[in-house]
Amino acid sequence: MTSPLPHRSATSTAPERHDEEELHQRRTAIAALGHELRALVDAAVRTTAAPSTLNRVSDGVHRLTAQLTGRRRTRAEVPEVDEFPGGVRMYSPVTGTGSPLAPPLRVTRLDRGAAGTCALAMAHEGPPGYGHGGISATLLDELMG
Repeated sequence: MTSPLPHRSATSTAPERHDEEELHQRRTAIAALGHELRALVDAAVRTTAAPSTLNRVSDGVHRLTAQLTGRRRTRAEVPEVDEFPGGVRMYSPVTGTGSPLAPPLRVTRLDRGAAGTCALAMAHEGPPGYGHGGISATLLDELMG
């Protein structure tokens, strides 16, 4: 997993107790969960399923959520898998591969700037068929610093 604007920070706070392989495995699992959660969000905003199906799925999601047990990080706590500031941000709502909110944003650094692509989904929609202006502003804010 890499940051959309890849570079390593000399002041990284990634914990030293994680060896590289463990960190890679954790980031890979977080990204896989983020991918599946984005697929679930997409299915949820597109569905025309019957109320009985929606209630059954809701109950299933509730049971799955209960499996994410253990210590939860505090609001201002940097995730152990992040390199902050300036590096990998797994749960960023804009660039984090582990975030169920993040659109599929891909950015490449160039000599004189950056180039990127992003295809917003229905979950990021404002008027029907158009990206929400707040999402556009959030993308620009993240990339401009």
